[in-house]
Amino acid sequence: MTPSERRKAFNAELRAQIKRRQQLQVHLYDDIITLLEKALMALDTQLAQLPTEYQVWHIQQMQQNIERTLLDIGADAAVKVRDGANAAWQAGIDLVDAPLNAGGVNLAGRVQAVNVQQLEAIKSFMVDRVSDINIVAAQKIKEQLGLVVVGVNDPYKARAAIAKYLEGNAASRAKTIVQTELGRLYSTANQERMAQAQKAVPGLKKKWRRSNRKDPRSSHAAAHGQTQPVDQPFNIGGILMMYPHDPAAPLEEVINCGCSQVPHMDEWP
Repeated sequence: MTPSERRKAFNAELRAQIKRRQQLQVHLYDDIITLLEKALMALDTQLAQLPTEYQVWHIQQMQQNIERTLLDIGADAAVKVRDGANAAWQAGIDLVDAPLNAGGVNLAGRVQAVNVQQLEAIKSFMVDRVSDINIVAAQKIKEQLGLVVVGVNDPYKARAAIAKYLEGNAASRAKTIVQTELGRLYSTANQERMAQAQKAVPGLKKKWRRSNRKDPRSSHAAAHGQTQPVDQPFNIGGILMMYPHDPAAPLEEVINCGCSQVPHMDEWP
C-alpha cells in the first residue's frame, strides 16, 4: 500500500465511522420520541372514553391507566437506551480500529478488550435520566387532569397542555440526553481504545475534530485539527480536555457537543 493509498483508505473509513455515531444518536432520539408519541396516543384513547358528565373517579381511573402506560413506555425506553449505549461504546472503539485497519495497521490480537466499567456506569445514568422524563410527564398529566377535576380546565385543554409538554420540553430533554450521554460513551470508549492502541502502534496520536454543525462552540471549532499525544489533554480555549465530553470539563463544554477525536499518525501523509 502506497502512502497515498494508505491515507485515502484511512480517511474514507474515518468519515464512515463518524457518520455512524451521528446515525446512532438520530436513531435513539427517534425511538424515544416515538415512545412519547405513544404516551400522547394513550391519553387520547383515555379522553375518548371519558363520559360527558365526568366524575372524580373517572379522572382518577384515567390517571392510573396513563401511569401504567408510562411505566411500560419507560421500560421500553430503558431497553432502547441500553441498546443505543452498547452500540455507541462499540462505535467509539471502532473509530480507532477500523481506520487504522484500513490504513494497514490491524489491532486484532494485539490489544485487550476495553474495560466496560465506565460503559455500565454511564449507561445506568442514561437510563435514569430518560426514566425521569417519563416520571415528570406523569406528574404533568396528573396536574392537568387535576385541573379538570376542579373545573378549571376541560379535558381537551388538558390534552393540549400535555401535548405541548411532551412535544416541547420532554422532546428537548430527550435530545440533550441522547446527544450528550451517547457522545460521552462514544468518546470515553474511543479514548480507552487509543490508550491501548498506542502500545501496539508507535507514534499514534489523537486529533480533535469539530462537529459538522453550523454553529459549533467557537473554541471547539478553533481546536479543529489540534493533535496531542494520547495521554495528554487538548487545549480547548484554555480549558484542558482529555477528549470531547470529558466528564472533568465544565458542563457548558460538553452539553450537546458533537466533536470527536480521531487517531492520527504524523508520518502518514
